[in-house]
Amino acid sequence: MKQYYQDIKEAYNTFHRTLLKRGQFPWKDTSIGYWGVSVSDEVFELFKKIKLENFNHLVDIGSGDGRVVMIASLFTNATGIEFDPWLVNCSKVIKSKLNHVPHIANTTFIQKDFMKHDLGEFDAIYWNPDKPMSTGIERKLIREMKGKLIVHGTFHHPRFLKKESTHDIQGTYFSVFSND
Repeated sequence: MKQYYQDIKEAYNTFHRTLLKRGQFPWKDTSIGYWGVSVSDEVFELFKKIKLENFNHLVDIGSGDGRVVMIASLFTNATGIEFDPWLVNCSKVIKSKLNHVPHIANTTFIQKDFMKHDLGEFDAIYWNPDKPMSTGIERKLIREMKGKLIVHGTFHHPRFLKKESTHDIQGTYFSVFSND
C-alpha cells in the first residue's frame, strides 16, 4: 500500500508543479465553493488512524482535484462529487495516469452539486469546508447520512451532529461526527 500511496502523492505533486509552471495556483473559485487542497500525508495518516478500511464507501463532497478520493481508494471504494467540470476532468486525467494502482478501479468521479446527490449510499463522508455549514447542508446530512462525517479543519463544524473524535495529524485537525 505504501508504494501505491507514494505513486498517488507523486502524481499530485506533478499536477501541482504543472499548474504553477503555467502561473496557476492549486486553488480556485468553483462558483459554488472554493477549491483548496488537502495535504496528502495528513489524509493518508488520518485514514490509517480511523481505519477507513472498515467502511464500505467514502464520498468526498466537493472533491476538487480528486486527491482525497484517490488516497481513500487504497482503503475502500471512493467517490468524488465536484461541481467544477475542469476539476472533475483533472481528477479523471490523474486517475488515468494511475491505472497501474489496482485500487484506483475503486474510484468514481461525478460532476454535480453534492446538494443534489443522495448521500445515503455512502457510510463515510469527507468534507473540507470552505465556509460555515449551512442549515440546508446539515439538514441534508441528518436526513441522508448513514455513517460518519469526517470534517477537515477546526472551523465550520456541524451544530447538531455528534462529535465522536478529533485527530491531530501533523498539526491539522480532523473531526469525526455521527448522527447518533
